[in-house]
Amino acid sequence: MRYAHVERPHAAHEVTLGALLAGVAASLLCACAPADVKQSNARPDVVLISLDTLRSDHLSAYGYERPTSPNFDRLAQQGVLFEAAHAPASNTAPSHMSFFTGLDPHAHGVHPVTASHAAADARQPVTSLHPDLPTLPEVLQAQGWSTTGLLDDGFLLKSMGFERGFDRVHNKRTTLIEKLDKLEGFLQRWDRDEPQFLFFHTYEPHSPYLPPRKYHGKFTQADYNGEFRMRYERLLDVPLKSAWNAKGHFLDSKGLPEADSVEFLRGLYDEGIAHTDWGLGELWRLWSEHRDASNTLFVIVSDHGEGFGEHGHLGHSYGLRIELLRVPLLMIGPGLTPGRVSDPVGLVELMPTMLELLGLPAVPSSGPSFAPLARFQPQESGRAVHSQFGRLNGVDDSITLNGLRLLRTESRAGVKLALFDLSADPYEANDLAAARSQSVQSMLQLLDRRRAEAQSWRDNYPAGNGSTLSKEDEEDLRALGYLGEDQ
Repeated sequence: MRYAHVERPHAAHEVTLGALLAGVAASLLCACAPADVKQSNARPDVVLISLDTLRSDHLSAYGYERPTSPNFDRLAQQGVLFEAAHAPASNTAPSHMSFFTGLDPHAHGVHPVTASHAAADARQPVTSLHPDLPTLPEVLQAQGWSTTGLLDDGFLLKSMGFERGFDRVHNKRTTLIEKLDKLEGFLQRWDRDEPQFLFFHTYEPHSPYLPPRKYHGKFTQADYNGEFRMRYERLLDVPLKSAWNAKGHFLDSKGLPEADSVEFLRGLYDEGIAHTDWGLGELWRLWSEHRDASNTLFVIVSDHGEGFGEHGHLGHSYGLRIELLRVPLLMIGPGLTPGRVSDPVGLVELMPTMLELLGLPAVPSSGPSFAPLARFQPQESGRAVHSQFGRLNGVDDSITLNGLRLLRTESRAGVKLALFDLSADPYEANDLAAARSQSVQSMLQLLDRRRAEAQSWRDNYPAGNGSTLSKEDEEDLRALGYLGEDQ
């Protein structure tokens, strides 16, 4: 089984956060750390960069025809690029909490507000991580790392648990340029001899895709004059908050727009990626000027992708289709040899992987690590990759195994199963469920087992559901398109 235990423990044996962190500390006394992290004064810095809403196949390093990502491409030559990384979910909050805990979204219970609110006309209650489940910042903080969070507000709320374990946190809606200025200020003040953990999150690639003017027209058609150009131009010179408040409605459409509109939106998205990529290059430059980049573990990732009509939708609030799950993953750091990994990996395993690369033991609540793949070492064959998506009317989940992906979708209408051969059908156009019923049944058993394991964690460490969103938070989330009717 994936987890150390899945049965409900007796009260005397329930594990608290303090006990978990104490166990990590005790394990360190006998842990066999890699040579480059044996000495305390040689512990590497750690930088986790989350570029929200970034699908991997829109980056040049993943074969995209447009030159959207020269800085990412350059960094990819220095590290381990994972060609088939799958996000834990297709929404910001559950994916990031899986990054931080190593637990499936259904296990940790931190869901989008659309999946957790009690009634459409009620104030939105927020699900928060159980206090006894440790997060990546807390583990690193307990082991002597100084921890900093530069978060882009929105769905990474303090009340959900996203600020736990940080010595300092800046969780405010800002431009990418302003966030980099804030980082430079931190870098100038930090102790050079103290290991640092930085979590850097930006919504920059998110709709309505509004990079600085110098990127406008880089990838969009000059002769397009449809509805989305008018919406876009109305936002060009408005204040940041007003533009932000348009995010949730920018992609609104009765049905899928005409092909030229979709192509224009795709171009806008790519322009936003180009600006984000510039910011990535600036972050690397700032870090290299102030810290030892050669002794830093960099992890660059995204929480989910974005749809442009592949399955009749725009955006990303419509389930677990593959365009919403394939995201970039790049790791650069001491002891890692540059190269590309073709094996699929599930980013719910990001936390244990990072801890193993740092020479730290895993916490009991997290699953297995894919660090052997990052080191190009033999890895257990036939490992499955899982994702989950919470809904008001159920939980969608998926399993990818040996090139096949089974998608289970729950709704008021019932349960639908779809099977895809990703090697022959990378964008899931051909459902094989009826023709390959034996594969469906064997994978469904694994999917059921995984959900049962997640449910056990959820039962033992239930997410809190007592607080409500502030009016300002509610406005921000509605602006991002996350409130309202369940998708």
